[in-house]
Amino acid sequence: MRKVQESQIKVDTFKEIMRLAKGRENLKKMRDQKTKSILIRWINYHLIDLQMKTIKNLDKDLKDSIILLHLLTKFQNKARPEQSVLDSDVN
Repeated sequence: MRKVQESQIKVDTFKEIMRLAKGRENLKKMRDQKTKSILIRWINYHLIDLQMKTIKNLDKDLKDSIILLHLLTKFQNKARPEQSVLDSDVN
């Protein structure tokens, strides 16, 4: 997680990120956001779509990987709806 937090998301490259803007935030304000903040917004955007509780802290809230599994399942189901990460056998 630390590597992601220290890296820079290039908002100009990913215009879809503007879906994560709050209120009257514009492209300039989104450019000024820390990578960690944008990542939290992206995760929360998808958690809201899954009708799940949102996160506030990457390290604490993702520690048990449950949320990550739900996100993986969401994206896997878009690719192959017949299977689910949460339903498969995990050893």
